[in-house]
Amino acid sequence: MSRWETSPVESSYSNANGSSRFRIFIFDSHIPVLNYLRSILEPHYDVRLFEQASDLLVALGNSSVPHLCLVDWQESKTGIPLLLEIQEIAPKLPVILLTSSRGLESLMASPRLQVRAVVQKPFLGSELEIAIDEQLIRLECQGQEQTAVEIPISEGQSFVHSSQR
Repeated sequence: MSRWETSPVESSYSNANGSSRFRIFIFDSHIPVLNYLRSILEPHYDVRLFEQASDLLVALGNSSVPHLCLVDWQESKTGIPLLLEIQEIAPKLPVILLTSSRGLESLMASPRLQVRAVVQKPFLGSELEIAIDEQLIRLECQGQEQTAVEIPISEGQSFVHSSQR
């Protein structure tokens, strides 16, 4: 049974107002997409929506870091610079990219960016559910499994050691 088929997700984490629901920050520049995401996620998670990347970055700096961040990938507008800014503010924050572009799975190879999944738009709620569940399960098991380690060998190049294939 999926988390979404049960009552709101209970976790060992607590946010500022004492709720034990997972916090998810969502950035997408399209209001209809944000409204759709709110409708499917809000019953199960503590969500905050951002139409502007700058607002997301301010919130990350001013509030407790969420458990997960969903980011609309807009290569021409945000792209890698936004991911780098997110990781500068919250270095361990896992990110799921929401995108219409193909071939972004290669971004998952860099532990520095913390991209843990790529969900293609348009997506089904079940596809998003799977991606979110995988990341929240990973959070719950964090101390029990080895994560990827990036070892710089020169500027712009590194080895990645991981227990996962």
